[in-house]
Amino acid sequence: MLCHLATIFLAITGSPDLAHSLARHEVVDNPGVALCPDPEDFPNDSGYPNGMLENAQSEKDASQDTELQRITDFFGTLVGTSPYPGVRSTYAGNHLMAQLSQINQDLDLLIGHDRVEEYYKSQGYTVTNPHVMLSGKVEGTGFIAEDASGRPRSSIGLTGAELDILIAYKAITGFMVIQYQNFPNPVINNRITTNDLFLDVAFVTIGDLNVFPMYTTIGQTFVPYGQYNSYNGFNDPLTEILFRVLAQDATIGYYDKRFLGQFFFLQGDSHADSGNNINNFGVNLGVHFNPGITKNLFQVSFIRNIADGLGFQLGFANPNNTNTLKHVVPGINFNGSTQIGEHVFFVYEFNSALRPFAVQDAGFSTNGGRTFKGARPLAFDVEGSYQFNIGEHPTGISLGFSETFESLGFNVPKWRLDLTFATYIFKGALLSIEYMHNKLYDKNDIAIGQVALQPGGGVPYYRLPAHKGNSDNTLTIDLSYYW
Repeated sequence: MLCHLATIFLAITGSPDLAHSLARHEVVDNPGVALCPDPEDFPNDSGYPNGMLENAQSEKDASQDTELQRITDFFGTLVGTSPYPGVRSTYAGNHLMAQLSQINQDLDLLIGHDRVEEYYKSQGYTVTNPHVMLSGKVEGTGFIAEDASGRPRSSIGLTGAELDILIAYKAITGFMVIQYQNFPNPVINNRITTNDLFLDVAFVTIGDLNVFPMYTTIGQTFVPYGQYNSYNGFNDPLTEILFRVLAQDATIGYYDKRFLGQFFFLQGDSHADSGNNINNFGVNLGVHFNPGITKNLFQVSFIRNIADGLGFQLGFANPNNTNTLKHVVPGINFNGSTQIGEHVFFVYEFNSALRPFAVQDAGFSTNGGRTFKGARPLAFDVEGSYQFNIGEHPTGISLGFSETFESLGFNVPKWRLDLTFATYIFKGALLSIEYMHNKLYDKNDIAIGQVALQPGGGVPYYRLPAHKGNSDNTLTIDLSYYW
């Protein structure tokens, strides 16, 4: 459609030859605005789709550039669409992952933008306008479940929608995500009666990795503590539920062909002082290498206070609690991913507090409450996936296991087992069928302190005495359309 508009515009402004060439794909517009893209012009060996790179087009000469600039002057900066951030081309590889990490999203987008800049430079192109890209997803989910008391549960509905906006120009990249969510954990809660529309992440990154291997990001992001990729169809691994941190922060990062690293700092909600200062920080270090038929990424992260994790905030930030701690609790994370050949994939992650919480903040007992100690939360997640094609449709079968320790107070199960089948029914439409089994903490396990509570102060699902020691089972069908 845009191609036809541009052709008509050139014709009516007195450039019939250029319009005819444009219609035959011989010339195109300013960098960053794709009118008539030809996929063969854009080699992409990585397997990742790059909407910006696919929109990189040639400017044949100065006279054509003048005509093409008139299009931009008339229409304004044209807006294109690009693949959902992090989603690989569904017909260009076997990397199928139902849940994509939002950690280091700024770096992922910066790498993509810098590939475009490198392409421009190699071809002698001039960047005169910013790239403006839209993407997103719509998600519907249905489930049937048997909860820990043996009662059946079921529901179906629209569970999420997302709009992503990317603006990139030279060494500046801006990104924001607007989300709609309307789905509780299928076993824990009843259906939410109010729908949530909110700004998820928004940040600005300054950097050009083609010139210098460092960059800076400021905004609201998931800070680079951990990674939290998952092949689960819908339900999150327990590591992510507890330890992932969303905050308004600043990050200074480094990236080259072998190493990556980030230092981040923020004013956390949980504190052991007045809470009026920047009081939390951390660092992430990683190495990526590809010996033989394998591709590997290993990372280690540190954070000063794990209590800012979203799972811990269910307790500390509850209206009945204060979010003020006797002392902060630092944490460490080890994570990695490995690809073997074209079909076998693994992700693995380990999180641990480096000291216990004070008993007053998060106490834990294994003997029915006769004695308590400060809880020292720990969680790990291990997942494997076999990827293959059914015809032209990328498909995967994955198995994941995650477990927590001394984390009952934050309303999570003891361990979780997930089995997922996922396939692209057509390009951009990912269908996932997931079976989830949760084992709850033992009946003698008791949590005290600033624990998670239901709205109104009730005891939440995983801490209910009638549920402890039991299991629950959920079968979920999820359809996500990425655009």
